[in-house]
Amino acid sequence: MLITPDEWQQCETDTLPPRQGSVVIGIDLGGSASMTAAAFC
Repeated sequence: MLITPDEWQQCETDTLPPRQGSVVIGIDLGGSASMTAAAFC
């Protein structure tokens, strides 16, 4: 586990800033465990 559920709840918000600028996408295609992840910033 990278963070606890309590730490995750502190990051959650209903008020988001307006979108602007470029997007960066990171993809991890996994390896031996066949797990894939994607992050958009």
